[in-house]
Amino acid sequence: MNKQPITLRTYLPRGAFLLSLAFVIVMPLAVGQSTPTATTCGSKIYNIGGFCGFGSCGATRTTRIYDIASDTWTTGAPIPEPGGLGDHAVAVWNGVIYIAGGEVSYCAINTVRAYNIATDTWSTLAPMPTAVFLAGFGIINGKLYVASGNECEGEVADLQIYDIATNTWSRGAPVPTPVTGPGSAVYQGKLYLFGGGAPFGRNTTATQIYDPGTNSWTTGPSMNVARLWFYGAAIDDNSIVAPGGDNPAGTPINDNEQLTASWAIKAPLPYPARGPFVVSDGTFVYIGGGYDGSTVHTDTLRYDPVTNTYTPLAPAPDPHYLSQAVIVSIPCGTPTPTPTPTPTPGQIVLTANGHRVDQHRKLVHLRWTGANSDSVNIYRNGVRIARVQNTGSYADLLTVYGIYTYQVCEPGAMNCSNEARVRFVGP
Repeated sequence: MNKQPITLRTYLPRGAFLLSLAFVIVMPLAVGQSTPTATTCGSKIYNIGGFCGFGSCGATRTTRIYDIASDTWTTGAPIPEPGGLGDHAVAVWNGVIYIAGGEVSYCAINTVRAYNIATDTWSTLAPMPTAVFLAGFGIINGKLYVASGNECEGEVADLQIYDIATNTWSRGAPVPTPVTGPGSAVYQGKLYLFGGGAPFGRNTTATQIYDPGTNSWTTGPSMNVARLWFYGAAIDDNSIVAPGGDNPAGTPINDNEQLTASWAIKAPLPYPARGPFVVSDGTFVYIGGGYDGSTVHTDTLRYDPVTNTYTPLAPAPDPHYLSQAVIVSIPCGTPTPTPTPTPTPGQIVLTANGHRVDQHRKLVHLRWTGANSDSVNIYRNGVRIARVQNTGSYADLLTVYGIYTYQVCEPGAMNCSNEARVRFVGP
C-alpha cells in the first residue's frame, strides 16, 4: 500500500479514500433521549444520512427508523439535502432531531435542520457560524454543542453552541486539542470528546471533557487505541462505549472500548467498521452499519456490556456509515378510561421544588413515592441524567436559568411518574 504523504483536501472527503490514493445510537446523541410522558412502550432508533459507498453511491438522504421491540426497520421523510449528507452532528431534544453541519460535495456546510418525529417533517434553522464536518457533539440542557471538527482545510478549535429555545448560536471555550472525527458522548452532564485526528493523519488517544457549567475543558483518561471516524454512546451515566473507527486513517478496525474510571478494551466488533452508529437504551448498546475497507454494511448489532457479547438484529434498509444515530423513547397511547378509576398499584408521584443557592447555582429537590424498584432513573428535559437508589429523593444542581421538566422511572418496567417542572428566571 502506498503510504506517501497526501494533502488533507485530497484525503478527507467522505472518509472514502484509502492510503493507496496518495476518511459520528443521535444521539446525543450524544445523544439524548426523549422524555416518557407517563409510561414508555419501547424505543426507536433514528439514523439519518451517511455514506453508502463510493462513486455513484456517495451520501444518502435516508431517514432510517429501527423499532427495537419488533426488530424491524422503516423509513421516514428523507433529509432535504439534494446530494445527501454525511459526517454531520446529530442529537435529539423533546421529540425533535437536530442535524448540524456535515459534508456535501467534498466540503463542510453550515446548514442546520430539524426533523419533527411526530409529524415526520423537516425544517431549516439558523446556520452555524463556522461550517464543519466530523465534529464532536451532544445536547445538554436544551443546547446543542458542536466541538471542533474540520472546515476542509484543517481542524478548528471552535465550540459552537446552539440554543434551541432562541434559535441562536454562540461560542464557548475553544477545544484545547482540535480534532477531526473524534468519538463523542454526553456523560454525567458533560461533553466528552475522545480520539480523533489531531491533526488529521496523526490519531490521538486523548479524552477532552467540556463542562457547560464552568465553560471549561479538562483532560480525562486516555484511550488504549488511537483512532478516528467513530462515535460513542453513554450507558445511563455509568459508562461510555466506543466501537470501531480507523487506525491509521484508511484502515478500519474492530476495536471496542468502554470508559468507566478508565478506558478498557472489550470484545471486538464482528467486523472492522469505520463510522458505525452507536446508541444505548441504558441496558444494551445498539451498533449499526460501518465500512470495513471493502464493503459498506447494513448490519445491526446489540451489544450486551454485562456479558460482553454481540447479537445480530435485522439489517438496515440500505448500507451506511459515518452517520450517528439517536434513540427515542416511545410514549404509550392514552389508556381507555374505566367506569371506576382506581390508583394504579406502584404509580409514581413526583414533586419538584427549586431554590437558588447563590448567584450562579440553583438546586432542585425531587421527592417521589410509589416506585417499587431498587433503583430509579432520573430524567431532566428528556435526558436521563442519573440512575440512583430508590430513596425517594434526589437533588439536582443547576447553573443555567430556564425551565426544567423532571420525571422518575423504574428501569425496564415502563412505569414513570408525572412530569414536575421548575423555573428559574434571570436576575
